Amino acid sequence: MKKIIAFIMAVVLAFSAMSISVYAEDASEISVTVNGIEFIFEAGTSEEFIDKFIGDYFNPEDNTQTYGITCTLLGHDIETSRTIVITHNARTSAPRCLKKYYNVETCSRCDYTSKTLLGQEYIYCC
Repeated sequence: MKKIIAFIMAVVLAFSAMSISVYAEDASEISVTVNGIEFIFEAGTSEEFIDKFIGDYFNPEDNTQTYGITCTLLGHDIETSRTIVITHNARTSAPRCLKKYYNVETCSRCDYTSKTLLGQEYIYCC
């Protein structure tokens, strides 16, 4: 009987030690701040996409898109992601910061990018 109780206690101790050592912090988003504007991207977003989105955000008229022969023949290979843009101190009265939600579609084969504003709201953060 003592062996059974000792075995059960050893198993419980082993499982409790594993659950503590397995815990890790989840990095679910990437935050970049440029000129008082904070861009929040989903985890796993590439640096190339982040740079392109920020460049297109500040220079929307400079958005020249080239299509490859593959996209002309087969169509775009669209990848969709969500991006949040927070403009700090957008107003003088509270709530001061403007939070915008974007749905961004990009083609992995060419330079095609489309962003759609899903919604916006003023928030308390500054």
